[in-house]
Amino acid sequence: MKSPARFRGAYAADSDTWHLAEIDYILCQPNHDPSDRILDLGCGDGGRVRALALRGYKNVVGVDSLPAIVGTTRQHSQKKGFQGRFVQADPLHCPFPDHYFDEILILGDLFGHSSSPIHDTELLNEAERMLRAGGTLWLSMVDGEWVRTHYQPDGVEPLAGGFLCRHRTLSPDGSRLTTRTIVADQEHGVATDQVFTEWLYEPKTLTNTLHQLGFETISYRTPQLGFVPQPHIRSMPPRYLVRCSAPFPVGKTVRRVEMSGRQ
Repeated sequence: MKSPARFRGAYAADSDTWHLAEIDYILCQPNHDPSDRILDLGCGDGGRVRALALRGYKNVVGVDSLPAIVGTTRQHSQKKGFQGRFVQADPLHCPFPDHYFDEILILGDLFGHSSSPIHDTELLNEAERMLRAGGTLWLSMVDGEWVRTHYQPDGVEPLAGGFLCRHRTLSPDGSRLTTRTIVADQEHGVATDQVFTEWLYEPKTLTNTLHQLGFETISYRTPQLGFVPQPHIRSMPPRYLVRCSAPFPVGKTVRRVEMSGRQ
């Protein structure tokens, strides 16, 4: 079975700088240790793995479904002098034992970019399988309610020598946003023409799903509180950074939801 989502990023000039800011924000939260086993699901260009390596974390693994991306990421990291481990695998069926990792990151363009919300639930279930009891899941999700409120069908942004055009379609029930992105310049004409779908969640819906899977102590933060988006996605909808804990054995669960930022 192929992975339901793929990383769509590129090596932006400030990509690693942005990932450092992202990781620094995560690491400023409590309960981290450089010996932690950390998995970056949908690692893409490997920026988060390199950022963690710069901060002294040695047991970090990046997983992506596309062989070409994993190969390029390995070469890119080796050129920068990092020895991060990168594995090509389906994020829904990872080759790691149960309860192996202390922390799992599902950031970037993995969660919500699947053919069905069922796949998103399966992804969370796979993360729960691999996390030790009390281990931490970090999840990035678009602010679905903001999208519904601020939805604009079309937008054009100037680029150096060209433009970026987005055509968006919101489903009648407001559950998903389909975006066609075209990037063109004077020298090459149309350089990119991509269509992708994002499922729109809000904290209440996601909280119910996480609780059903056994996750606890759920918190929601907005990027403004820690780091700013990369320049090429600043026009995109704001996202929540979600933190939650894998379940302890029965009888030791404490479920709590915390909100910070946008309500």
